[in-house]
Amino acid sequence: MMKKKLAITMGDPAGIGPEIILGALCSRDLEARMIPIVFGDLDLLRQRARKMKHLEIPPKFRVVTDISQIRGWAPGEIPVFNLSSLENVIPGVPSLKHAPTVHRYIETAAKYALQGSVAGVVTGPIHKGNLIEAGFDFPGHTEFFAQISGSVQVVMMMVAPTLKVALVTTHVPFSQIPNLLTVERVLRTILITDRALRSHFRLSNPRIAVAALNPHAGEGGKIGTEESMILDPAIRLAKAQHVLVSGPYSADTLFSFAAAGKYDAVVSMYHDQGLIPIKLLHFPEAVNVTLGLPFVRTSPDHGVAYDIAGSGTADPTSLKRAIEVALTMLENAA
Repeated sequence: MMKKKLAITMGDPAGIGPEIILGALCSRDLEARMIPIVFGDLDLLRQRARKMKHLEIPPKFRVVTDISQIRGWAPGEIPVFNLSSLENVIPGVPSLKHAPTVHRYIETAAKYALQGSVAGVVTGPIHKGNLIEAGFDFPGHTEFFAQISGSVQVVMMMVAPTLKVALVTTHVPFSQIPNLLTVERVLRTILITDRALRSHFRLSNPRIAVAALNPHAGEGGKIGTEESMILDPAIRLAKAQHVLVSGPYSADTLFSFAAAGKYDAVVSMYHDQGLIPIKLLHFPEAVNVTLGLPFVRTSPDHGVAYDIAGSGTADPTSLKRAIEVALTMLENAA
C-alpha cells in the first residue's frame, strides 16, 4: 500500500501545537503507513523538543523543500516544511504578531492538498480570536477550508469511539441559530453525513438520528415549531433519497442511545449541543473532521492550552487520533 502524505499544521506557536506534534511523531503508537510533513517553524520545534525529556523516541529533524521527493517516514522523524523563523515566542503568551504566520501554515497546507501533493491535512490548535483580531476573516478551520477550496457544502463532524456527531451550524452566536436553520441546510447536512459514513467509514447502510432544537422535541409545537416546520420536512426529503434517518429526537436522551450503538451518527443543530456529549464521553479521544472537502481534513478536539504550553506535559492523544482517523478515511475511500 502506498503511504499517504499528510500535512500537519503547527497551529499557534505559543500554544501546545508544537509539543503534541513532537509527542505524536516521536511515539511508536503511530504506524509507519503515512508520511507526515509539518508545516511550521523548524527552530521553534527544535526549541520545544529540547525541553521534552520524556519523548519515546529522540526526534530527528529533516528540512523539506520538495514534498514530491519524500518517499518514507519512521517514528521519530520530524519532516518540516519550514515556513517561518519566529523570534521571542513565549509559550503560553499569545501574540497578534503570530497571526499571519499561523494563517500561512494553514493556507499553504490547503494549497498543497488542493494540488494533490498531500492527501490530507491535520490541523494543530489555533486561537480563532487572535486571527480575527489581527484582521483575518477566520471563524474556524471548517469555514476557511470551505472558502479556499470553493466547497459550498461542508459539514463539521466530530468522530469518537462510540459517537459521531455532525453539526448543522458551527461557530455562530447562539441567538442566530434558529434563523440559520432551514430545510435545505438540515437536509444537506444529513446527505453529506450519509455519504461520508458510506465512503469514508465503510458503513453500507448508516443509521442517522436527528436531534431536535427545542426541549422535548418541541412538544408538538407547544415549545417551538422548528421541529415540525424544518426538521420533519428535511427528514422526509432525506428518506425519499433512501437515507436511513429518523427523528427529530429530544437531545437530552438521544446521545445516550447513539453512544450505546443504536445509531451510527447524530445530526445536531448547533455546536454545544453536539460537542458537550462528545467531550464528556471521549475527551481527549475525539477528532474534528471536515466533510465535503476535496481532501481529508481532521484535527484534535482541543484548543491551544496556553496554561500548559511549554511545560512538556501536553497529551498528544487527540492528535494521534486525528492522524489515525485521517488515514482510515483515506484508506477507506481508496
